Amino acid sequence: MESRIIHSPRAVAGALTVAACVIASAVVSGASGGRIATLDERIAGAQRVVVASARSVDAHWRENTYGDRLIVSRVLLDVEETLKGSATGNAIWMDYQQRYVDRVQDADVLQAFEAQVDDVAKAFRGAPEQHRYAPGKWSVREVAGHVLDTERVFGYRLLCLARAEKQNLPGFEENDYAAVSGHDNIPLADLVEQFTLVRRSHARMARNFDEAAWAREGLSNGKRMTVRAQSYIMIGHVRHHLAVLAEKYGV
Repeated sequence: MESRIIHSPRAVAGALTVAACVIASAVVSGASGGRIATLDERIAGAQRVVVASARSVDAHWRENTYGDRLIVSRVLLDVEETLKGSATGNAIWMDYQQRYVDRVQDADVLQAFEAQVDDVAKAFRGAPEQHRYAPGKWSVREVAGHVLDTERVFGYRLLCLARAEKQNLPGFEENDYAAVSGHDNIPLADLVEQFTLVRRSHARMARNFDEAAWAREGLSNGKRMTVRAQSYIMIGHVRHHLAVLAEKYGV
């Protein structure tokens, strides 16, 4: 048993190093339109890497030896907690943004980016512009204005992350923005046209990102964020609000 325990710290040290790389990347590599790995995929990948690393660092390591298995299991638990975005703040996106990411299963991010120009135009076409589904809720115009404002904020984050910005990018309070935006006084067609122009600009920018740019990360509202994750959030945010339009506004 002592022999196994003596070897284990060396094996775990190597495993931790490689696992850290898995945590830092947290992205399935591929073409520039590749997708973000799901949490389960990243945890399973980390498990495989930790075990393989332990074996490569110490030939005496045995998965069925209690001492080695116990220590490496502890490493795997730490990796899982980190990947889940525990108190260390290493989440690839913020918790509240999970609902946006869940809406994106597309293999080609750029195609989805561009397709949403037509999706948004179609969803808002002919909608009752100042309709609210309940008192105190946004009007249809204000929903369009929020989608537009958020596209601009998220697009700036996309640019900053791709350019390796070192500063923490600030968050924003959507209701505060909406309250002073005056969007309810702007024709819906104008808001949709602005979204079209801004999104097309972002799509053109993203088409010029190389693999290094897609993999870059920085701090957004105090949390780690990658360029690829930000693009998924942009797509998912629009889909979320188009779903709200259909479900709540009957549009």
